[in-house]
Amino acid sequence: MIDLAQPQQKELAADIIGKIRNVVQRYIGGMAMVIMIVAILNSLGFWLIGIQYAIFFGFLISLLAIIPYFGILTGASIAFFYTLLTSDSWWYPAGVLLVTSLVQFLEGNFITPFVMGGQIQVNPLVLMVVLLFGNLLWGLRE
Repeated sequence: MIDLAQPQQKELAADIIGKIRNVVQRYIGGMAMVIMIVAILNSLGFWLIGIQYAIFFGFLISLLAIIPYFGILTGASIAFFYTLLTSDSWWYPAGVLLVTSLVQFLEGNFITPFVMGGQIQVNPLVLMVVLLFGNLLWGLRE
């Protein structure tokens, strides 16, 4: 990109590309932090209700959450069906759904806006509005 810039603009282009690289690195670091927080919350919730392999399922759901919409559904479905097949009560699979839903609510409304806002130096309120608008504009359509 710098080579494509006009000679008098090369320094400006290098500066802009450096800033973009810095923001992307902070964004990836922020996403890694969000994934870790969500994994810990899921694992803790599963452990508290007595789900076998709580840490595994907590991290699996968290990692699959990278895939918009379907990742969380896939991860929660795997944990739900495993728990359904291996437990003798409906309370455990229901607990999986409850924990997953609660953690996703917290992640979408509090964790991501505050962590990402701090990482990319954007006001959390502005970030939440941008996320909401982006979802309305580019989210799932019927």
